[in-house]
Amino acid sequence: MAFKPRKRLLLWLLIIIVFLTLAGLLTAHFLRRSAPAEIRFASSFPGSATPGYTHSGSEEIERLSTRTSTLLLTGRGWLRSLRIEGPQTGQPAEPALVLDAMDHMAAARVALESADLIKLQTELSRIRNTFVNQEGLVAAEALIESTGSADRSEGFANAPTLAWLRLLAESYQLTDSPELLQELRITSDNFLARTGPDGLLPADTQLILYQQPPPRDPEATPTPKPTQEPTPTIESIRQVIQIADIDLYTMQLLQPLDERWQLVLNRNRTVLEAATLAGTIPLFQYAYDPAIADYIGFTGTQPLVETEAVLRALLHIYEAGGQLPQTLTYLRNRFYESSVLPEQIDRVTGAASESECITGYALLARIARITTDAALYERAATRLLWHTATNTRSEAYGAVFRTDPDNRIRVTARDNLLALLALN
Repeated sequence: MAFKPRKRLLLWLLIIIVFLTLAGLLTAHFLRRSAPAEIRFASSFPGSATPGYTHSGSEEIERLSTRTSTLLLTGRGWLRSLRIEGPQTGQPAEPALVLDAMDHMAAARVALESADLIKLQTELSRIRNTFVNQEGLVAAEALIESTGSADRSEGFANAPTLAWLRLLAESYQLTDSPELLQELRITSDNFLARTGPDGLLPADTQLILYQQPPPRDPEATPTPKPTQEPTPTIESIRQVIQIADIDLYTMQLLQPLDERWQLVLNRNRTVLEAATLAGTIPLFQYAYDPAIADYIGFTGTQPLVETEAVLRALLHIYEAGGQLPQTLTYLRNRFYESSVLPEQIDRVTGAASESECITGYALLARIARITTDAALYERAATRLLWHTATNTRSEAYGAVFRTDPDNRIRVTARDNLLALLALN
């Protein structure tokens, strides 16, 4: 009888051991089921540096990179722009206290395509902390408050969210980080939940349309003639998808993650390819309006097309393996004939603005890499470098710069980070 308590103790110990063993097996099984399944992406990094398609001046590129960081990188992130010098001495610098998500995506891509993993992690963290909401979706911009904190804009935008998805997928391809894959899954699921039943991107841009003024009758014009144009009348306010934001390559890249991306790719490729203008000026419509299932040609009251937006849309087509030779030929010929890319082109007459599209040279250089057009690449890279400051006494020395109407020098993150992606 004295051995019964001991037997009961041994029995309880055996039960506990069996319970713990089963719990361990169930836990391991659950973790295997809940852990992200192994996914393989096959990004070819279209438009990135290839032999024969980089700038040979390594010192110039290093100076460009260093000066861009010195002028524009702050503790909160990349400033959109900085006005520095002018005709008068003692003028204080004027930073634009705005952080643009797409500038930060470009900075992260510079690190990614250089395989600089430390810098890449820093840039990814900066994007997460500034622009990414709880669902993993990305705001268009953030304002730096007087307290030094960054207040991101409401909602999310298609272009930076798709760029973020691509960065996460390609970073995972480079690092095999399970945390990155899990983050990618969450962002992908939440973005796909906002696409239409047919895969159409969400209409993320509010666009104000104005009534077009009737042509003036010279004989009916009063004397003296009006000194000011009348205030345009608002016709309607639409929610649209910008054509330049349709990133086909990201949709293509993410198909191993979720088969729904195939539907998204098919639907939005149709929208993008059908947005080309007919006739002798084969540029792009500005946006697609799902409410009327039709395109909006331009913003404002004048039929002007932004060259940067055209080249962004064109790059998306070529990145995904497509071609649009009529548009590329049109832009190449204009560039070759005048040696510059205008910032705006009249979609009716073809007339060009006086200002240059500096970012256009960087985008055109990326397209030239994809199409293996060495002559176009060299021409675009040369014109891009023409816009770098060569005066060693200038604060902008080595950086791409613009001259504002008041002769102040302005350096923008977009110009310089896209230049690094085109030259390096």
